[in-house]
Amino acid sequence: MIEGLDVLDDQKQLYQDLYDFNSKYAAYIQCYQKPGPDCPTSDSLTTLYNKITADIQTTKKNIPTSASSLDQYDTIQQQYMDVVKKRSELDVKMKEVYTTPDSIANIYKRHEDSTMYTGILFTALAASLLYYVFREL
Repeated sequence: MIEGLDVLDDQKQLYQDLYDFNSKYAAYIQCYQKPGPDCPTSDSLTTLYNKITADIQTTKKNIPTSASSLDQYDTIQQQYMDVVKKRSELDVKMKEVYTTPDSIANIYKRHEDSTMYTGILFTALAASLLYYVFREL
């Protein structure tokens, strides 16, 4: 196996454990506000936290020490960060293409629709008032 790649596997495991902890913690907070039968306990969160701590220690222990391995590791880390950055930029652009509820195009469309509906409402109100005024005179 190439030296340095097991560190990436360790980091992948760490990220998965962090994601698991964050999702369980979010469920724990929601359950605190509205208790239910599927709520995680504080003991399970403590267990997940201890697992994350162990993963961090394992990752630190497996970081390569030779200069060439460190260079390769740094290169891989930089490429990974570039991919993550480009992925987030792509996600923003895809929101605009698919006009998700929080996209700028959808926000402008809702604003335009509300302006149009307000104009129709005022027109109907004005017509009704004019009809009432001329009918009563």
